[in-house]
Amino acid sequence: MGVRAQRATLRDAVATLSTLGELNFILADGFHLIAHATGRLHLLERPCRTDACEDTAVFLATEPLTSEEWTPLPRESIHVFAMGRRVAPRSRRPPPMPCPASPRVAVLG
Repeated sequence: MGVRAQRATLRDAVATLSTLGELNFILADGFHLIAHATGRLHLLERPCRTDACEDTAVFLATEPLTSEEWTPLPRESIHVFAMGRRVAPRSRRPPPMPCPASPRVAVLG
């Protein structure tokens, strides 16, 4: 299922469930990381460099966790990430050089 189809499918469910109260979630399909928050959601994109490549780590939290500059994301919106890049809504940042050994999606918890 493509990113547009995933967002369209989730949009109806999110609209219905959000009427019951605050709704925050993070989903992963093995390639995409999908996040939504009725309330606050902050994003931190941190470059990760190794000898062979440059990659990006994406961190999401309802409140900033470090003193770094976290970007507040719009409320009531669905955000999709793939390989360290925001793919929906589209990011204006150029893609990093891919690392052959890096995992596609990693959820820490």
